[in-house]
Amino acid sequence: MYINGFNIICDPPKKVVNKVRRTWRERLFTLPFKPFDTHKDVIEWVDALEDDQIIRSGNKLVCNTKTYEKIRKQGI
Repeated sequence: MYINGFNIICDPPKKVVNKVRRTWRERLFTLPFKPFDTHKDVIEWVDALEDDQIIRSGNKLVCNTKTYEKIRKQGI
């Protein structure tokens, strides 16, 4: 998509893996039984750019998916 000669690039969300502490109930009552595993991995999808934030890099504009859809619907 081009706006006034600028190429718009959509930056997709990134996958981030966080370690979260497991509760004692979760450690004892979930299968398979692993009471000594104190942490678990939780996957989150995070946008690198905030909503309505646009970065200009040379002749390109970089924005997140929500901002891209908003600009595309307006048809500027």
